[in-house]
Amino acid sequence: MHLALVTAADVDPAATDDRLLQAALAERGHGTEWLAWDDPRARWGEYDCVLLRSCWGYHREPEKFRAWVERCARQGVPLVNPPSMVTHNMHKHYLLELAAAGNRVPPLQFLRRGEEVDLVATLGVLGGDDAVIKPAVSGTAWHTWRVRDRGVPASQAEVQRLLLERDMLVQRYEPGVTEQGEWSLVYLGGFYSHAVLKQPKPGDFRSQGNFGGSVHELEAPPALRNAAGKALALLGKGAAYARVDMIDDSGGPLLIEVELIEPVLFFATRPAAAQDLAAHLEWRIAAQSQRSAQA
Repeated sequence: MHLALVTAADVDPAATDDRLLQAALAERGHGTEWLAWDDPRARWGEYDCVLLRSCWGYHREPEKFRAWVERCARQGVPLVNPPSMVTHNMHKHYLLELAAAGNRVPPLQFLRRGEEVDLVATLGVLGGDDAVIKPAVSGTAWHTWRVRDRGVPASQAEVQRLLLERDMLVQRYEPGVTEQGEWSLVYLGGFYSHAVLKQPKPGDFRSQGNFGGSVHELEAPPALRNAAGKALALLGKGAAYARVDMIDDSGGPLLIEVELIEPVLFFATRPAAAQDLAAHLEWRIAAQSQRSAQA
């Protein structure tokens, strides 16, 4: 089979964990090609599978990215994860769905594009002035800051500026991010694969590697796996890959994000997982071919 691995124009895929997935597919006799999601020369319909991977930066052009995903859906492009799942997962409004279904989520408030905001009042609803602010469509800690570090007046001005162009999210800061670290549980083909514990560098709250965070492979506690499975049953049924980020605090698992678009899957910490995803993609493509033959 021939797969397109979707990246971004400013990403070097060879420098990512997905090089292990590409190697696993090659070992199984499959051809792959890296293509930026917005490459006008790409003919997506010619591939057996179009797998979203390092398409980082889509959050800077969310409407253009959404239009591309929806065009793939109309044209029958075999996009993975499925287009409807991807577009739903773009906006962090899904966190409210998780909370409404009984999942523990840090208290949050959405601020809609174009509205005038009283940040002091918003923080009061959340129970204090220590909160994280970020775009509702975001990634890699883009335009993300902690109010305690920047101060309320400066944060008020910045969030009002950003609201001219996008929805924003204000979420109560959870000390567990720095005290215990943030867990990432990886699921492949609907099954738990492996987990890592991400820890920010001293003095920071961002766990991403480009901000100095570290990653440690550890076995996820059963309570975290149960909570992640519940979240995926609501949002990620049928996902080829998923990553659930959470904190294990004194009250139990606390969901931070469910990532179904372009999460790092930490193949470097568990190289066999790349083979697992390759095998699932083989099964998925074969099943789709059989359904098409029967139609």
